[in-house]
Amino acid sequence: MKRKVVIGFFIGTSLLLICLPYLAPNDPLKVDMSARLLNSSHENLLGTDHLGRDLLSRILAGAQMTVGTTFIILLISLLIGIPLGLIAGFRGGLVDKVIMRTVDALLAFPDFIIAIVICGILGPGMMNLIIAIVFVRWISYARIIRGTVLSIKQTDYIAMAQINGLSTFSILRKHVFPHIIGTTVVYASLDIGKIILLIATLSYIGLGVQPPYAEWGSMLNEANAYFYIAPQLMVYPGIAIVIIVLIYNLIGDALRDSYDVRKSEVSS
Repeated sequence: MKRKVVIGFFIGTSLLLICLPYLAPNDPLKVDMSARLLNSSHENLLGTDHLGRDLLSRILAGAQMTVGTTFIILLISLLIGIPLGLIAGFRGGLVDKVIMRTVDALLAFPDFIIAIVICGILGPGMMNLIIAIVFVRWISYARIIRGTVLSIKQTDYIAMAQINGLSTFSILRKHVFPHIIGTTVVYASLDIGKIILLIATLSYIGLGVQPPYAEWGSMLNEANAYFYIAPQLMVYPGIAIVIIVLIYNLIGDALRDSYDVRKSEVSS
């Protein structure tokens, strides 16, 4: 029951964040130079930025941009990392060596550095941002899944399935994949915060989402020059990033506690 509650809260929180822009009181892209750098008011609850755009509306729009992009990156990373981890762990041999040597080579460098290099080569923009972060995030899933598969591969029921003539695909689908779901769900939930920070950081240094679109990292970049005269332009997006990362980290911790993978492996 606890697991279902945590997963339900995870899904509900994600959907709420993605739908937040529809609650925006104003157009987040509307420029009004006569209303620039205003303080909080009834018309603009959090004030306006250096171009007169409503700050609250841009933060809500930034939630959709940041969280929506995070889930796209997470999904693509899973679609790449899980199959490669399954193949490497179960097949072994040359296939395993090629995949894992690639993983080890990429893990030798920090995620952020590799992402900056890729964005620098491809150029700034949302699509290139997604490609860069996926390139550095799938390797973690491949490595974790491969390690889990190696431990499952030594069990008696896998040997019996092979003796009974089940195909590799059937063994993976019936006997291996159910055991990696817990590990994948927990790690993916904990990875959301890391991806959000990567998106915000790359956008902050100008390699991610480009103006005029609202994204929390790019909003911090735009507000940097106005910190002393309008600090709220940096404070509010910064608080939004901290809150969202904290929420997903807490959800990940709860899933890790309720989705005890080691217990399920022992009982199997």
